[in-house]
Amino acid sequence: MTGAVGHPIEENIWDLFVEIDWLGMMRLKPVHYKGKPKPGLVDGRQVIPYKNNSGALSIDLAGRLRTLASDAEPVAGHAGISSSFQVPLKNLAIVGEARYAADDLRAVSEIVPEAKEAKLDSDTVERVGLDLQAEIGNATEGPALTGQLNAGPGSYRIYARRENGFQRTRHSLVIDSDAQIEWHVDS
Repeated sequence: MTGAVGHPIEENIWDLFVEIDWLGMMRLKPVHYKGKPKPGLVDGRQVIPYKNNSGALSIDLAGRLRTLASDAEPVAGHAGISSSFQVPLKNLAIVGEARYAADDLRAVSEIVPEAKEAKLDSDTVERVGLDLQAEIGNATEGPALTGQLNAGPGSYRIYARRENGFQRTRHSLVIDSDAQIEWHVDS
């Protein structure tokens, strides 16, 4: 992925602008997009477009404010057995190399009292959270989040590492007594 004059774009957050030059008058305008931006995997590199606070388009190439695992919209439903799981992603474009070591995702048992109330600090998530060993890429039926989780029956809240530490996501999973995983997405 390259920027101006073909130089590589460094992993950071970028606001997108278009340069308009007409009769010697030059203007720089923010790029706006009316639809829902679709995150992508471009040659194994995450590209997460989003509407910033001013309504213009920005991209997060570093996963500092957004996570590919969340923005790609994992589909709720059966995800496999606890030793390995696969969750379809309904909002992801993949170009070129199709594997990406997903954002640092942790599953925290909802037995931990603070997990239900989203009051866990980043150090606690680091200490008690189970690493999902997640990857994002093409699976048999399209883009998917795959990983492994060796855990007992129960409910688990998913946390993702962001720029300022781990943050609770809208996702959770439930492992039943037969070790079957069900992926859930909060409304």
